[in-house]
Amino acid sequence: MVDAETAELQPSLSDGQREHDLEIMIENVTGGLLDVAARREESTDLYPQIFAEAHVEITDDLAATLTERTEGWPAGLYLAAAIASDSRGDALTITGDDRYVADYLYRESLMQLPESVQRFLRRTAVLDQLCASLCDALLEEPGAEGQLRNLEAMSLFLVPLDRQRRWFRYHVAFREYLLGELRRREPRALPGLRRRAAAWSQSAFCS
Repeated sequence: MVDAETAELQPSLSDGQREHDLEIMIENVTGGLLDVAARREESTDLYPQIFAEAHVEITDDLAATLTERTEGWPAGLYLAAAIASDSRGDALTITGDDRYVADYLYRESLMQLPESVQRFLRRTAVLDQLCASLCDALLEEPGAEGQLRNLEAMSLFLVPLDRQRRWFRYHVAFREYLLGELRRREPRALPGLRRRAAAWSQSAFCS
C-alpha cells in the first residue's frame, strides 16, 4: 500500500511523454478513419476503452453527445480523447481545425490525394450540400460528377443525402478542416466561390 507521502514522491507522467503516448494511440487507429458509415451504436460501445486509454473520465451523456458530434466516426473518438487529455478540459471540443484532427486528416487523407482532388475538396467545402452541377458551376469547369463518385467510392467523408446519390455533404469535422485549409491556402478564392454558389442556387437545380 502506498501512503500519501510516498505517492507525492512518485514521478508523474511528463507532458512530453504524455503527448507522445497520445500520438501513438491516435496513430494506432485502424479500420475506421475514412469509414463514416460506421453505426453510432458501435462507436458508443468503443468510448469506455478509448477514453480510459487516454486517462479521461467521461459520462454516458457526454459520450452520446460526442458520438453525435463525430457522427459515429471511430477515429474521431480517439482524436476527441486525445484533445480532452491534452487540454485537461472539455471532451466535446473536437473540430476540424484542431491540431490533432487537422494533422491526422492531412496525413491519412489529403496527403495521399493528387493536388487537383485536394483543390476540389477545399473549394467545394464552402457548400453545405453539394451535387455535380453545383460543383461544376462553383469551380467553373466540368468533371464534378466523376470526382464525387470517386470520393464516395473511397468513403472519403462524403455522406449521401438521397437514395439517388445526387446530393452529398461532407462529414462535419472534415468540412471544418477543409475550410481551414481553404482559408490558409486560397483566401482570395473565397469571395468568388461564395458568389458563384449563390448565383447557382438562384438559377439551377440538380437533376
